[in-house]
Amino acid sequence: FHTPNRRDNQDSEAAKEILQSPGRVGNGLDSTVASDDYDEEGEDAIDVTLTGSPVCIQHFINLQPNPLVFYRDSIGDQLSFQFLWLSMPYHSSEITTIQADQSADLIEGDTCHALVSYSTVNIVCKEGSDEKYLTGWAFSTWSGNHLLALSDATVTSSESTQLNLFVRSDRRELLQFFAEFQKQKFVSNLTDGKWKVL
Repeated sequence: FHTPNRRDNQDSEAAKEILQSPGRVGNGLDSTVASDDYDEEGEDAIDVTLTGSPVCIQHFINLQPNPLVFYRDSIGDQLSFQFLWLSMPYHSSEITTIQADQSADLIEGDTCHALVSYSTVNIVCKEGSDEKYLTGWAFSTWSGNHLLALSDATVTSSESTQLNLFVRSDRRELLQFFAEFQKQKFVSNLTDGKWKVL
């Protein structure tokens, strides 16, 4: 058995004094303790407030290159993209864009630029004897949902004055967020600021 000694009594008295004090501030923590605050089990209840500064999180932080398309290399597999594209149940309406000067306030930094670059797949469509080049983007979220985008021409084409963009996903909320609520920023980030929503 443990016999309480003088040191234990001093520690106990010090703990009671701390708990009964109106408040203590230190190391960025603001805690307020009331001596009459107890929970149902009779243990001390302490209200703690953590202070900090707001942090802006990029919208693209939840996305990554789609592993079903970029399973082999950074070029991406066209057939896998096509299969996923035809499998997506939710489609956005056509997004019409025009060429624009690069707008830095809509581009979310180098991290977003790298993500878009790693998620881009060049697609060749054959129409008879003619070939048409398209640009596609294949993303997936950390929870496994898919977000795909496809343009009807290459985004680097200087001949086109108008570019139509289509977005599909297997989750409605994901599609609405990027293709509706954040449409202008989404297009700007995909095209590195070269195109904007008409």
